[in-house]
Amino acid sequence: MSVRKHIFAGAIGMSLLGLAGAASAQALGRPATSGPGDFGTFDDYGAFYDYSRGRNTSVLERERPEYSALGWRTAGFTLFPKVETGLGATSNVYAVDTGRTSDTYLAFDPSISARSEWSRHSVRANAGLLTRKFYDETSENETGWYVRGNGQLDMVGESYLRASSSITKDYESRFSAGSPANAANPPKFKSFDTDLRAVYQAGRVRAAASTTYTRIDFHDVRATTGGHIDQDFRDQDIWGAQLRGEYGLTPDAAVFGRLEYSESNYRMASATSRDSKEWRATTGADFDIGALVRGEIGVGYLKREYDAALYPSISGFSARTQVEYFPTQLTTVTGRYERAVQDSVIANSGGYFADTVSARVDHELLRNLLLNASVTYFKSAYQGIDRTDKVSTISAGAQYLMNRSVGIGANLSYGDRNSTGAQATSDYKVTRFVVSLVLQR
Repeated sequence: MSVRKHIFAGAIGMSLLGLAGAASAQALGRPATSGPGDFGTFDDYGAFYDYSRGRNTSVLERERPEYSALGWRTAGFTLFPKVETGLGATSNVYAVDTGRTSDTYLAFDPSISARSEWSRHSVRANAGLLTRKFYDETSENETGWYVRGNGQLDMVGESYLRASSSITKDYESRFSAGSPANAANPPKFKSFDTDLRAVYQAGRVRAAASTTYTRIDFHDVRATTGGHIDQDFRDQDIWGAQLRGEYGLTPDAAVFGRLEYSESNYRMASATSRDSKEWRATTGADFDIGALVRGEIGVGYLKREYDAALYPSISGFSARTQVEYFPTQLTTVTGRYERAVQDSVIANSGGYFADTVSARVDHELLRNLLLNASVTYFKSAYQGIDRTDKVSTISAGAQYLMNRSVGIGANLSYGDRNSTGAQATSDYKVTRFVVSLVLQR
């Protein structure tokens, strides 16, 4: 699993109820949940992936004022305290093929968010804890935290400047390809992210520029055989920049071009360090066609070059696509596809092409009862060695909003990893179930 983050990842749908489930099979730590007043991710705030023109609204985006948290108003800000707690069960704690261990765990994630209520400009902040306590396998217990902030300076018309920053302590999932097989507990890491962007909009033209910086520090992890497993070789600094230009052909559709550049520098210097530079060029279209479909389709070419002669450069077709289809106002079908390069932690392999395909259906059965089902397929083809990993997951869930302050949810998922090749890792299968309770003000 790469520790290189998708600096310019596609927009992530914001869940109304943050289920306290485990991380996805390929995720570095858990994805942060979000709700009223939360900071969310950098890309939740548009700029590069805001293809919504107000013509369509997804099930998860639809406003439900009677179930929205009110918060507390004070000195021009609204505060949103929230507690998410859940009881989960997993059939395969250690992500192994044989000798599987099942266990239950308690999740407890308190948080508080602040949002300015000014007529111009805006500030948001968010902080919280991420805890998992296992009943038997206490070595898997986790206590993480995060602090995030975002400020926007509105310019002429719809143009603006925005700065974002976050600090996180979290744990790498056991199901990540980068997690050491003989680790006695999940690897901990800290990350610092900052993002500065400028967006200009006038008439049919929109232009945007962004620069980002990410610092990742891994902690050494205890080995099952005693001693510690050094993780310093994974510590790195990532700097990136992006330019995007967009022209509206009609009120419903626009074409765009995007250029991206990033540098990754590992802080432990060695002949096998994966320091690299990457260029990516993408072109495509975004659209929001009334009562039918909206999305963005982008295809292009990327090339990553490693400083070490051990790793050959990686280049080829890239893509980042998301399309939402609205068969009715109560149902949203979302399809996503992304092809990108990620760093490897496997000896003699600099990186791999990662292809991710997913489909999700959200249905509003009742005003306050939301159902969902999804399927995801992830393929990682390692360069320089004989190994290909394929991970498939399916899940189904429900979210019930009792009132403004209380919500409950449930989610059942199944994951299957198949690794092939001379340097394949172990296969695994895992079933997870979680029920959750959300209390908010």
